[in-house]
Amino acid sequence: MNKIKLLLLVVYPLFASFGIAQSVKPAFKKFVYVTYEPSPSGKSIVIDYLLEVDEFGTVHYKSKYDDGIGDTTYKMPDSLITELNKIANGKRKLKSYMTINKLPDGEHFAGPLEFMSLTADNGISDNFIVVMPFMTQDFIEIMDKVSYLRFPRLIQKGKTMATKTLMAKIINYQNASKYIPKIEEPPTVQ
Repeated sequence: MNKIKLLLLVVYPLFASFGIAQSVKPAFKKFVYVTYEPSPSGKSIVIDYLLEVDEFGTVHYKSKYDDGIGDTTYKMPDSLITELNKIANGKRKLKSYMTINKLPDGEHFAGPLEFMSLTADNGISDNFIVVMPFMTQDFIEIMDKVSYLRFPRLIQKGKTMATKTLMAKIINYQNASKYIPKIEEPPTVQ
């Protein structure tokens, strides 16, 4: 019995030092981040990456691969929740992080488009189509950190990336957003 107590006294602080217990709580009920490619008609989309974070800091992450859909769930690290809370706290509209609404002359936008949906603690939702070149530097840096989350390990063939409701919401916001640039490759150098 004493060996078990001794083992627990040694092992517990080790697990705590690895950050197993989550101490930072999200400042939102739900955060959804999607990268996608719209069809030329704007009537359909192909989702490449879908990230959902709940009010407990649980990440549900799906990503499209050639051989299927990667799907995984895990706890978001406290350091990343702290960063995400800076923009996903319901105090500012997501659109308020936009600094410009059109590309400078001669610049091209190759994509992807990104959709964000934030449900604040008070239940109010904020949806926004993100064009990264239009956003503040702080916003870009935080979302870069989010995009470096670990990749899914499990590949499932035939699994879908999102519900029809989410896809319809993205298409509606995309079609209503007049600032979205045309996705195109830059001209080739000859």
